[in-house]
Amino acid sequence: TPTPSSAQVIVAPTSTPTPTPTPTPTSTPTPTVEPTPPSWLDSISQMVASLSTAEISAGESTLITVQLLDSDGLAIEVEDDFEMSISTSSSSGVFDAGTQPGQTVTTIITGDASGQTDYSDTISGTYILTISVPDNYEIDPVELALTVTAGEASGIKIIGVNKSIQPGEISDPIEVVVEDDFGNPASPSEPTEIEVTIDSDTAGLSV
Repeated sequence: TPTPSSAQVIVAPTSTPTPTPTPTPTSTPTPTVEPTPPSWLDSISQMVASLSTAEISAGESTLITVQLLDSDGLAIEVEDDFEMSISTSSSSGVFDAGTQPGQTVTTIITGDASGQTDYSDTISGTYILTISVPDNYEIDPVELALTVTAGEASGIKIIGVNKSIQPGEISDPIEVVVEDDFGNPASPSEPTEIEVTIDSDTAGLSV
């Protein structure tokens, strides 16, 4: 009887497959959607402005009125509060509700057809008031000219007496200026005599 043969069988261990990592989902950016302007804005053709008076005395005020007009030239009653910036070329001008020196923001309130604010100034001269809105409205700015005149004469100022002189020397001419309450050169309402004296026994004045 033949002897059975034997053989060794080596079984290699099976390797566990490495799991494939799950890709991290990328976030899709949310598109920015610009708000659609209210349809009533499409009816704006231009902006107009006026002054209650184009000339004021120093210390007085004028009323600025601003309106939006349609293509027929009619004032528009706004359906939402509408803000406008107003600025001045003057360094001394003051608005009724100024947010910063020399400028303010005026609002046409919902349902109204105009916005208003007061403006005053103390230094004489001619200044430009500019009313504007953000560029995206495509509305041209408006400029108004305002003249500020001196107020009533209220005092005098002598100019040219600060320089010292030597005995026997003649000083530079002195100037007497009539001013209003804010230092603007002013004219008396009628001819006025001004007496100038000097506190010295040896000095004299000549006209």
